[in-house]
This record gives sequence, C-alpha cells and structure tokens, in this order.
Amino acid sequence: MRGPVSLGDAARSRRGTSSAQPSQVIDQRAVVSAVGPVAVATSEHALFSRDAVQLRATWRIGWGVTRPNWIGKFSLAPGS
Repeated sequence: MRGPVSLGDAARSRRGTSSAQPSQVIDQRAVVSAVGPVAVATSEHALFSRDAVQLRATWRIGWGVTRPNWIGKFSLAPGS
C-alpha cells in the first residue's frame, strides 16, 4: 500500500504556473471505492432504416471518504 498522495503537484505541473494553489494530501487508506460490472445493451430496431446497430454501455462506480481527518489541505506562497 502506498503512502499519502499530493494532488496539487500534478495539477500545478499541467498548468505551468507558480502561483499559490491549494493542494491536498490524501492517505489512500481513508478513501474507499466500489465498482460494478459493465452492462452492454444492443438494439437493431432503433436504427432500422440504416444498416447499423446501436450500443449502450453503463458502468457504476462510487467512492467515499471514511476518515476525513486523514485529509490535509495546504497552500504555499510563491518563493517559500
């Protein structure tokens, strides 16, 4: 299991800015997730006037924070 992850570093490097941006440190053990199966449905009737098949795919995913006190938020001023 990995340790805390900083979400601000990746976002700051994408933006290319050095201004103070709020960041968070999250202990991965404080977040739980659940993933369901992918459901795929097909229909030849919806596109009957064409030589085609319509597809619909759904996927359920959810997450929650079980220990909010394990998440820290901080920001650094430029030059610090």
